[in-house]
Amino acid sequence: MGNTVRVKIPLSQIKKLKDDPQFILILRLCRYINQLTYIQEAYLKGRNDQDASPTQIRHFHNTFFFICGVLHEALEFARGLGKEFKIFPSFQKGLAKLPKHSDVKFLEENEHLKKMRNKFVFHVDAEPFEEALRTYNVRLIKFLWAEGPKAGEIYYNLADELALNYYIGDHGSPEEEAKVQQEILTSAMNALTLFVKGGHALIKEYVERKLWKPEDE
Repeated sequence: MGNTVRVKIPLSQIKKLKDDPQFILILRLCRYINQLTYIQEAYLKGRNDQDASPTQIRHFHNTFFFICGVLHEALEFARGLGKEFKIFPSFQKGLAKLPKHSDVKFLEENEHLKKMRNKFVFHVDAEPFEEALRTYNVRLIKFLWAEGPKAGEIYYNLADELALNYYIGDHGSPEEEAKVQQEILTSAMNALTLFVKGGHALIKEYVERKLWKPEDE
């Protein structure tokens, strides 16, 4: 296990930083990285779990939903960083290139992230459910799925299935819809990784310009 390293801000700079627009943007970037890294770790932790339980299926679908929602916000935020960081080489080599990346273009041209963010993650609208129910062609609709007496083991699967149906569209079979979902998820994970990598590089350069030194603890 490696050494613990921390970067501390000198007390002499603290009061001035609240008026530094670059620092406020860096703090916001840190928040996006924290959120995306958390969701990514949650997804990767459960990805190889072969236990097809209500809890596991809920976990898989909802990490997908939240990756899409938060990533949409993060990519929109990254577009505005050029005003303050355009002279930073780390920005030009990293976050500035994101809009041209094939995975980001695929997600944005099809509004995959925007729809998820606006309809199912930060808002839960009625319209998508009403529309999905009109075309939901299943003879017997399963409303919930539960194993055991605990509330955490109850999965309201219909809500997520309708969200996916509206979001992905009707592709003729559950297998085809799962394939489309995986395609979107793969692009989202690639874009997420690029955002986090580019964000780390920009933060590192900002810290170095401020002459804040890492310390072993």
